[in-house]
Amino acid sequence: MLSAGLPGAPPMVTFQDRDGRRWCISHSPDQRPKQSATSEEGASTRRKLRKVMAPETPCPDWSTATAIRQWAQDRGGRVERGELDQRVIPQRLAELAMRSHEVQAQEN
Repeated sequence: MLSAGLPGAPPMVTFQDRDGRRWCISHSPDQRPKQSATSEEGASTRRKLRKVMAPETPCPDWSTATAIRQWAQDRGGRVERGELDQRVIPQRLAELAMRSHEVQAQEN
C-alpha cells in the first residue's frame, strides 16, 4: 500500500509490473527498474568515481624512512581535505608512518 507521504515531499517513484500491481521502486521483488533508474541518474557512476592522483604525479620516494613518513603525511592530508579517496592508498597509512619512524630511530 502506498502512502501519501509528507506535504511538499517529492512523490514516490513507483512502477507497474506485468501483473498490473504498482510497487515502490525500492521494495519491488524485481530490482531491475531500480537499477536502471539509478544508472540513468548517474548514481551508480558517482559511486564508482574515485579521486586519484593525476597521472603526471611523480612516483613516491620510498628510499628512506623519512621519505616514507613524508609521503604518508602528504597522502593523509589529501584524504582529510577531500582531495584524494582513501580507498586508493594503503589502509594502514598511520601504521606505515609509525613503522618508518621506528626504523629511522634504529638506524640512528
